[in-house]
Amino acid sequence: MRIKLFVLAAFAALVAVGCGGGSDSTLSAAEFADQANQICVDGSAAIKDAKTVDEFASTIEPYIQKIEDLDAPDDLKSAQSDFISISREQVAAYKAGDAKKGNQLGAESDKAGAAMGADECANKN
Repeated sequence: MRIKLFVLAAFAALVAVGCGGGSDSTLSAAEFADQANQICVDGSAAIKDAKTVDEFASTIEPYIQKIEDLDAPDDLKSAQSDFISISREQVAAYKAGDAKKGNQLGAESDKAGAAMGADECANKN
């Protein structure tokens, strides 16, 4: 009897996985916002010690990648894409020595961060 129950339990677990139980990596809007916010909090803390524009750019790039790696819900994919694109353009401007353009793009990045529901990704200063 124990073996039969074990087999049934194992079968039920396989069916659950096969039918999407845990295999869908798309986040809900709330999960996406929570994770993006935490990434931005961590990124903000990391860049506080940056002494140069190059240090800032090098430090923030992995956090931009982490935002990109999140599997946003369909209704936030466009905002996520905008945030990534603008943030990368901002980093490129700073690396090229164009702080004025980098700062201007910062305002656009803030709007994109807010649009994806991640207030921590929108500079409040």
